[in-house]
Amino acid sequence: MEVKGTSAINTRTFVRERHGEEGYERFLQGLSEPARRLYSDEEKVLASAWYPAEPAFFEPARRICELFFDGDVRGSAWELGRFSASLTLRGVYRVFLRIGSPGRMLARATPIFESFYRPGEVHYHPAGTSEGTLEFLHIDEYSGLWEYRLGGFIEKALELTGAKDGRVEVTDTLSEGANAVRIRISWS
Repeated sequence: MEVKGTSAINTRTFVRERHGEEGYERFLQGLSEPARRLYSDEEKVLASAWYPAEPAFFEPARRICELFFDGDVRGSAWELGRFSASLTLRGVYRVFLRIGSPGRMLARATPIFESFYRPGEVHYHPAGTSEGTLEFLHIDEYSGLWEYRLGGFIEKALELTGAKDGRVEVTDTLSEGANAVRIRISWS
């Protein structure tokens, strides 16, 4: 799996803003050499470039979970996802929020997803006018951290579209043996 540089940039910003430079230095010290190169100033990370998921995404997410969230996978990944959505969807990707209703945004999840991760496939299955399920298929690497980061991202995206009472639940995960990641979403 590969991720866009935006993911690494958002992760870097999250650690620095939430935990300061001292926290960032502790974060860097626990990373492997490939991940440390991406997250230090040794290598410029380009938002539009693709990077291997392990050093750019999974390993840093595990480090954040261990270092700042006492091993709370769901909590750490959810917060990182919300933070990433806040940065990303107010920047160059804000066009996805202009699509209209939350349902229309979710129906357009494929280009959003493909802007950040590859390979993979996503489908939106509406269940009425204010709920549905996103299904992520053909993911060749996975982590509970990835699945919950998506949940947090979607929750914040709902808020940014103006949805009220948004609820996001990761119902099926690859890390627990399901054949796809499924995230149930509802709002009013």
